[in-house]
Amino acid sequence: MPIVLMPVYLTLRYWQELPQRRLVLLALAAVAVQIVMTASWDGWWGGGAYGPRLLMDTIPWFVVLAVSGFTAFLNDHRLTMPKRAAVISVGLLLLTLSVAMNAVGAMSVSANRWSIKRSVDTNPQRVWDWEHPQFLAWAQDG
Repeated sequence: MPIVLMPVYLTLRYWQELPQRRLVLLALAAVAVQIVMTASWDGWWGGGAYGPRLLMDTIPWFVVLAVSGFTAFLNDHRLTMPKRAAVISVGLLLLTLSVAMNAVGAMSVSANRWSIKRSVDTNPQRVWDWEHPQFLAWAQDG
């Protein structure tokens, strides 16, 4: 989801000012381990589901990163108002994209049939098919 870029950016940008750096290191390690474990598994694409369901366990760790990063961002008194507004605007854009992508999975029959029409379990290369991605199946008529 695009929104995960925001906590990652804020963590990297404010690394020296983060309030609980050891906790942030733990969160980064947990996310990295989960991604490596999922990528190492034969069924890494998660079967016939919408979205990255096998990475759900990383959500609490991204929340830790977000809270820590936003705390440092809010405490940065060197930022001018236009720079602060730019960071917030990018965050809102990423959030909007993430909600829109998930709304497709919740409301589109075509997006949910995407992995059934030609089974993603027997054709996992479909996950990397950018001519017909799952989140655009609603617009391309499944």
